[in-house]
Amino acid sequence: MKNGKENILPVFAPPLSYLSRTTAQLAVGVQNPTLPNWMYTRYIQIDVKENGWAFLIDFPPNVHSKDIPRKEIRDRYARFSDYAAEAIDRGRYVFLWTDTYALSPYASFQRRHFCHEPRIYGYRDGGRTFCIADFFDFGHTYQFAACSREELDLSVKYYTEYFGDGWPYIAEWQCDSDTVFSFDRQALIRALTNYRLARDERDEPFYGNVAYSIAVYAGIRRLLDSLPEREERQIGHGVYSLLPIHKRFMRQRLRFLRENRHLAPDPSLDALLDDLTACCETVKAVLLKYTLSLKPSLLQKSAALLQRAEELDIRFTDRLIAELQGQPVF
Repeated sequence: MKNGKENILPVFAPPLSYLSRTTAQLAVGVQNPTLPNWMYTRYIQIDVKENGWAFLIDFPPNVHSKDIPRKEIRDRYARFSDYAAEAIDRGRYVFLWTDTYALSPYASFQRRHFCHEPRIYGYRDGGRTFCIADFFDFGHTYQFAACSREELDLSVKYYTEYFGDGWPYIAEWQCDSDTVFSFDRQALIRALTNYRLARDERDEPFYGNVAYSIAVYAGIRRLLDSLPEREERQIGHGVYSLLPIHKRFMRQRLRFLRENRHLAPDPSLDALLDDLTACCETVKAVLLKYTLSLKPSLLQKSAALLQRAEELDIRFTDRLIAELQGQPVF
């Protein structure tokens, strides 16, 4: 070990809290102070799949990832924790699927075998304690905590026993803090235009999606319409959780644009976004109630709210594109 006592890699709060991998990579990537120039032209596209999963995915280009086969680690190291400490000493963050049953920071600790994705960013006490970060309560708060070496080793062992090495790799991440990212106004306009026109801008789309971008509102409504006829009448939490996250990040985007003089203040634009965010939060609240009661009337209420949110989003996005293009808005 590096100094025999502790080695803790730089830790930053993530600018976006969503899926564990996206959140964790951004928390690493923002070590580079110019990353916001890249970040705020991304995270605009939305995908919603028929199984209820929703996606807002883009990985920062200054976080370099290498996948290490689990079998290779087992063959080379007596304990997983030995490998993790060695990776930290090489300046690598470790990101992995593991069984949270054995990890005391998680809500599932010694209650149920459940796999999730912590990021290991350091060790203390000569490697007897490891520093980890994740959504430990499986909510929307990304937290930092510690676990013992024994807990970490047991969680990896349980993952193999209960989940069969479902994901057979461990990821090592290294941050490039030297790359200089510049703000690209035209890239932002293109991304917003693709969002507005419901175009998928990736080279490898997720197949089986209900919809992309602005069309997710209609896609979710179709999904809700089909639920009463399905054997499984529940709806995945990603469908109703993603929209408010997307709108709150848009608020951060506007703040960044104005602080860096890329966009002028506009109370009308702010009011549209406030109304849109509130509408999406209400959709989430109503669909949460539906998951508990399965009342069809709540699906109808959600559909009406989604229609309203779509109308607000179209008005907001059109106005934002026009302002970025320097066009007069009324």
